[in-house]
Amino acid sequence: MGRSGNKGRKTSKTSSFASQNKRSDSDSEDGHSEISHATMDSIGSHPSQDTSPSMTRGGSQQSLRDEPFSFGEECTDSAFLKAFEDLGEKRARHDLLDGKMSSWIDPVKRCARRDGPEGILANRVLSLLWISGGSQPAFYDDVIKILQDGIRDGSSEIKPSSIIALAIISLIEDMGDSATWELLDYFEDVISAHDEEEIVIHAAVEAYGLLYPSASTRQGQEGYNRILDAHVELLESDDVDVRIAAGENIAIVIEDRMATAEEDEAPKTEPYYESKNELLQQLRFLSQDSQRHRAKKERSVQKSAFRDILNTVESNTTPLVKLKIKQETLECNSWIKIRRLNALRDAIGEGFSVHLSENQTVQQILHLSFDGPTMGKVTSTDRRLFQSIIGKARTKALKEMRGSRTSLKIGNND
Repeated sequence: MGRSGNKGRKTSKTSSFASQNKRSDSDSEDGHSEISHATMDSIGSHPSQDTSPSMTRGGSQQSLRDEPFSFGEECTDSAFLKAFEDLGEKRARHDLLDGKMSSWIDPVKRCARRDGPEGILANRVLSLLWISGGSQPAFYDDVIKILQDGIRDGSSEIKPSSIIALAIISLIEDMGDSATWELLDYFEDVISAHDEEEIVIHAAVEAYGLLYPSASTRQGQEGYNRILDAHVELLESDDVDVRIAAGENIAIVIEDRMATAEEDEAPKTEPYYESKNELLQQLRFLSQDSQRHRAKKERSVQKSAFRDILNTVESNTTPLVKLKIKQETLECNSWIKIRRLNALRDAIGEGFSVHLSENQTVQQILHLSFDGPTMGKVTSTDRRLFQSIIGKARTKALKEMRGSRTSLKIGNND
């Protein structure tokens, strides 16, 4: 991030996250367009998705929590990852994980140390483990170190998924103010690194906005101006995703500041932001941008997003997102909820509606409540589905292995 002007609280301490981690396909545009007073029917729906459940489920399903899944030594890490991803995004998995986290997390940790598609999948599964199982302090430190190693040493392909997993897991752990500010400073360092690619910067900006409201203590005016100055600088990025994420973070920070001011009865003599007029001018430009060198869809997505951001900064109004699940309609009317909603939806995938109605961790993060929520049980159907997925993934892995051996023999004969 930009380091111009006063440094605020940043100068008062050195982040332990930053000192330990010296630095040696982003979200789709459609995801942003949904923010503008949108109604999202059947969140995360997929042609192949199971029928979405009602808000409460009957208790007739038999619990198999005492019958753990049998993986076997022959089950490859890749097959395990794919099995949990496919099953986890269709079911709220609290009962399945209860008391068995170590048997789930060890193979995922091994895969998370690898680069490429397997490491990316492992990072997503790590997020799913915390989303499904809730806080896991016994495993937090080891997992965070693995994710930080990926951010420091991994390729630009693995870094974004490591950053988002780090933010989601830390959000669920609710680490406290000191650790949260250290992590926010760490994300700032990632954002300000001049050698990082835009996809990595975008992930770090998203992660910053996801965690910022978790800190209950707020910086003074100097630190507040520094945070906004750094995000205003990102509005100049060549990448539309970075521009929009930075604009949304500005809205999150200002929305949070306004809410804090309303709770504090002391009179305010300082402006919310010293460069507010310049910020408004830049937001208006981005909300009306018609530059021909930008693609038509890019201009449309950007203008829609920045109209909402401008309304928040100028008039203290926020967009409204409606979620329809069966006969229920839920509303998200703050930037904080919208950022968290999108992060959870992307992490969970097509089973988001199930988690939304049954998973208490998701409900707590979004500050939602339902009458008599029922956590999902491990049913015989779940068990058969899991074993079927594992079998198919293992068969595929063995075929690929045999194919590699055949190619090697042919090469040696030549």
